[in-house]
Amino acid sequence: MKNKQAILIAFAAVMLLSMGLFGCHRQKLPQHQFILAKTSFKNLSGWEKDDQKQALDVLQKSCAVIAKQNPNQQFGKLILQGGKVEGWQKICTAIDKVEANDSSSARKFFESWFEPYRVYDDSSTQGLFTGYYLPLLNCSLKQNKHYSTPVHAIPDDWVKADLSLFDKKLKGKTIVGQVKGHALRPYPTRASIVRGAIPKSSKVLVWCDDKVNVAFAHIQGSAIVRLPDGKKFLIGYEGANGRPYTSI
Repeated sequence: MKNKQAILIAFAAVMLLSMGLFGCHRQKLPQHQFILAKTSFKNLSGWEKDDQKQALDVLQKSCAVIAKQNPNQQFGKLILQGGKVEGWQKICTAIDKVEANDSSSARKFFESWFEPYRVYDDSSTQGLFTGYYLPLLNCSLKQNKHYSTPVHAIPDDWVKADLSLFDKKLKGKTIVGQVKGHALRPYPTRASIVRGAIPKSSKVLVWCDDKVNVAFAHIQGSAIVRLPDGKKFLIGYEGANGRPYTSI
C-alpha cells in the first residue's frame, strides 16, 4: 500500500501596500477552530481541468530541501495529516517517474500519493485563505527606550477624497492628502513620517522594539502584536499616505 499524505488546497491572495502605510486599527485575534475532513478528488471543483504539472514543478523544487531533512522528523505542524519527512522523501523519489509535460501523469501522481481534505471552522463552511506573511511584533502600550517605534492610527490631518464627488468623470479615483492651512497637500513620504511629519496629537496604537519588523507589518497590512505581559491582538491596515509602493 502506498504511503499517502494529505494535501490542503487553499487560495492565495497577494497584497502590495504602500511603503508609506501608517494607519492601522486594532482588533481581536480570531478564535475559530479549523476542522479537517477527508474528501475525494472528484469533489474538487475544476480538478479534472486544472494543470497539475504546475503544482508538480513546485513540489519538485521543495524536494531539494526535503531530501536533506531527517527522515524521522515530523513534517509540518499537522501531525496526523503531515506525517514524517520519510513519507515525503518517498513521494519525492516517485516524482522522477512522472512523465514530463504530461498533465494526465501529474494528475495521477497526486491522486496516488495524496488525499484531499476539506477545511472549515466551527462556525462556517465559507472562508478565505490568504498566503501572505503575518509578522509578530513585540510592543508596549507605553513608549520607553526599548519600545520606541510607533504604529500609528490614522493621523488627525489625514484626508482621503472621493474625486467623483467633484467630477463624475473621475469615478473610481481617490486622492490622499494632508490638510495644512486650509489647503490640501500631498501627504509626507514614509521617511518624513518616520522623522515625525505628522501631528504629535495623533494616536499611536503601540510602541514596538524593532523598526524593521514594523516596516514589514506595513507592507503586509497586518500583524500580531505581543505585549510584555504576553497578551496578543491583531492590527490591520486602515490607510496609507497615497504614495506609490516601493519595494525594500
